[in-house]
Amino acid sequence: MNSDHTLPRQNLQTTLLRLIGASAVHEAMRRFWGDRPFVFHSPSGFTAQELDDVTRGARYYGYSNLIRLLMNLGPFWLLTMNGFWFEAAPMILLLAVHLVFVLNEFYKLSILPMVPADPDGLPVEREKAVFTPPSGVHKLLWFENVEFYRALGFERFRKFVVDYVDKLREEKTQFMESNYEGRVRFEQDTRTAEKIHLVAGLLNVPGFVRMLMMGAYPLSFMIGVLLWLDFTLVLLQRYHRTRVIRVLDRRGHAA
Repeated sequence: MNSDHTLPRQNLQTTLLRLIGASAVHEAMRRFWGDRPFVFHSPSGFTAQELDDVTRGARYYGYSNLIRLLMNLGPFWLLTMNGFWFEAAPMILLLAVHLVFVLNEFYKLSILPMVPADPDGLPVEREKAVFTPPSGVHKLLWFENVEFYRALGFERFRKFVVDYVDKLREEKTQFMESNYEGRVRFEQDTRTAEKIHLVAGLLNVPGFVRMLMMGAYPLSFMIGVLLWLDFTLVLLQRYHRTRVIRVLDRRGHAA
């Protein structure tokens, strides 16, 4: 690591996280996602707004994954102690993913205060977004529309999720820019989120069924909450898609 990326100082949290490999996890994820490295001297290339956005995002993803990690630990332990490795195996993947995100996001939280804001920094330009109709699992069915999901209460659930995210990020979150490209990117994000929550939910199904058969109802309830949350969030992404596509269609972009 060159001197530009060497930490100028370390607090206790940073030191402990580095000892358990969080810095290596962070570097691997940074390279995987193609993110810019943090620079600990001026000019850093990061505006104050960018640093604030990254900090709030790290707080949200860090705590969300920590909660899921803790909720999966008890059921995983019970299944392995009783020899149900087939049902426990999918949870290993979930636990690993949650742990990686926890280490990465909390490590970012520990080092971001050391990155100076650059008044001359310019946000990285994103590729031009072009709408393509959803296909495969993301394609809306004939009965899926805004009215259908609102009748099921998804507008209230959407507001609940927004409030939850705002509290963790400690700000009023803008999920979608009110222009063509902002709406297209948001619709594309719903496809990614739908896949993530669908896979996470399916991986928990075998363990949930086995714990019900064992009569382990308290731990079954914990996984049941995660199942309900993931599959409801899958539907929420589809509700988002109906709203965005309706706006794009009205403006002649979704044809």
